[in-house]
Amino acid sequence: MPILKVLPAGVYLSVNASPAMITAGDLPALFARNPCKSIVLEITEHEVVADYAQFVCELGRLTQVGVEIAIDDVGTGYSGLNHLLKTKPHLMKLDIELVQGIDGDLARQSLVKGLSHFARTTSCRLVAEGVETVAELHTLRDLGVDLIQGYLLGRPSDVKTALAWF
Repeated sequence: MPILKVLPAGVYLSVNASPAMITAGDLPALFARNPCKSIVLEITEHEVVADYAQFVCELGRLTQVGVEIAIDDVGTGYSGLNHLLKTKPHLMKLDIELVQGIDGDLARQSLVKGLSHFARTTSCRLVAEGVETVAELHTLRDLGVDLIQGYLLGRPSDVKTALAWF
């Protein structure tokens, strides 16, 4: 992964993985060959975890080699509250469905405020996906969300263009 060697400080590369891929046990050896301080492994929400004991064991092996763990799309699929408690992620990524229109929706704001409190008390960073308006950005900032991603910041691009942005 040569890109990892040129990433600016504080910038990370996210890699999505299913619970089955994580439980297979091959990822720690793969990631150990790279500078893992810049890798975030995003656990996808589309698949149930069959064996939490094995899953949590493999997450521990990944964090030992320096990989940070993120729960992707919190609020949808299998990314439930029990899942958050068992995985103890470094990052929680709020699903776009919780983010879009949050500036005008008190129910969404209340839910995100609660997740923000949970994140702070568990030393986890909260990331909002799909931020498209300045109003959403200001509301999310007021609710304690740490990081954002979305079209408000820019469209997806190739590596060269992204690095030039920094």
